[in-house]
Amino acid sequence: MIVPLLHQWTKANALFKPPVINQCRTIEPKLTKLWHKAVETSLGKGNLARKNEFLHTLDTLFDILTCKCSIQLCSESNCSHSGKRENNSHIDCGCPREKKIPVLELEFIKAERTKAEGQGSMQMGSIDYSETKKQIANAKKREQI
Repeated sequence: MIVPLLHQWTKANALFKPPVINQCRTIEPKLTKLWHKAVETSLGKGNLARKNEFLHTLDTLFDILTCKCSIQLCSESNCSHSGKRENNSHIDCGCPREKKIPVLELEFIKAERTKAEGQGSMQMGSIDYSETKKQIANAKKREQI
């Protein structure tokens, strides 16, 4: 199950690979815990509140990012850059550079982390081939340097 999960994250952005996302050994226990909750819920174990809590988590992002820093949209912080640039979000992040969330994905991650039940304000789409090609080329240049 970990391989398709990692593939989905990498498909969303080529920069979503360790150390930006957690290592397999960190993801496995989280995935196992979620699986056990699913089994318990399907077997009718636990109370109604626990079942509802589990069902609510199914609509949220299975977050495997190492950076858990708070993301703020320009519209929330009365930023002067609001609407003037491609990315309308900020992150106050003290994480090492190699663990930072790609700027292009900040708005999506914020929407996924804060969404209530149902659909969020953003949805995953098909691969952006031109952006992925740029990201892979930049990663190769960084490795050569």
